[in-house]
Amino acid sequence: MRRPPGRPPRIVADARLLHYNRSGIGRYLRHLYGALARLPAAESPLAGGAPPRRAITLLYSRRDTERRLSGDFRGGTSWTPAHHRLERWALAAEGLRLRPDLWHAPDHVCPQPAGWRTVLTVHDLAFWRLPRTHAADSRAYYGGLWRSARQATRIICVSHATRRDLLAATGVAEAKVRVVPEAPDPRYREPGPPGPPGPPYLLCVGTVEPRKNLESLFRALAALPPAARPEVRIVGAPGLDAPAIAALPARLGIAGSVRFLGRLPTAEVAALYRGALALVYPSLLEGFGLPVLEAMAAGAPVLAAARSSIPEVAGDAALLVDPEDTPAFAAAVQRVAESEALRQDLRRRGRERAAGFTWERTARETLAVFAEALET
Repeated sequence: MRRPPGRPPRIVADARLLHYNRSGIGRYLRHLYGALARLPAAESPLAGGAPPRRAITLLYSRRDTERRLSGDFRGGTSWTPAHHRLERWALAAEGLRLRPDLWHAPDHVCPQPAGWRTVLTVHDLAFWRLPRTHAADSRAYYGGLWRSARQATRIICVSHATRRDLLAATGVAEAKVRVVPEAPDPRYREPGPPGPPGPPYLLCVGTVEPRKNLESLFRALAALPPAARPEVRIVGAPGLDAPAIAALPARLGIAGSVRFLGRLPTAEVAALYRGALALVYPSLLEGFGLPVLEAMAAGAPVLAAARSSIPEVAGDAALLVDPEDTPAFAAAVQRVAESEALRQDLRRRGRERAAGFTWERTARETLAVFAEALET
């Protein structure tokens, strides 16, 4: 379906996860489209110089009463629940009344295209590469990526590591896959006081689930002498197998050194970053690894796993280690906890590294992919 000459393009973005998922992809949508709304019209690469505010409609869940960004873009209503087993067809039927030229599917799977072009965002392939870290219903839903990747006009991957995984898993043409990195929430760059006073601590941020590999961190802590063992504070909502993970410190005899803080507001997380000896991020697989950049933006040193996208995001601004090599991991924890010179160097490098990642950059590069797909 070709757009008539002179008519601005109609772009529909599936924004249902603004309601269903306040972190993860919901956060991606909030920051990406917030930045798109701020882009000057003169910078628009869309046909006829159409500004994003005029071209984009956000499709909200019918349950979403908040409707973030409704003041910036036109809004539509979807009656299809997120991750529904009939979503492919139900969402396509809803799309027909909006008559889009382009559909942005931000969560790995797209509705059946019905005359429109599709840009698909792929964040990671953990559901295929580490299937034990996802529940069966989650694996079944994301299995739709194989079909979606073939039907998409263009695919955005958030890192080169995710792009490599996608190409290996699906065999799609390399020419239609673009890499557009994410960025930290601007609030992590703002100055402010550290968290509440207490003993020196290392910080972990992320959902409490097997993929985040807290077990390796706990084993590294247990390998250290008690006098050299820093406190670890863990921020994140409970995920798959969270009770078993929370029970590990007691089993390893380090319960007094580990605190689970649950999910916290951004301002409190930023304060914890500012006061931490370091962020420790032992994840086995990340599509991007956003807490690494959040910590750097806030001025926290970073000790992270040398896995998947993490070295790509961290560059030379983090201390990287094999998280499954317990002696090496324990030595790295002790080193970053004891060396102020190392921490100061990592802070400086981290701030410089994080400065190169902004949501304005992400928005510009995403809009360029939209424009390219519309002209394909």
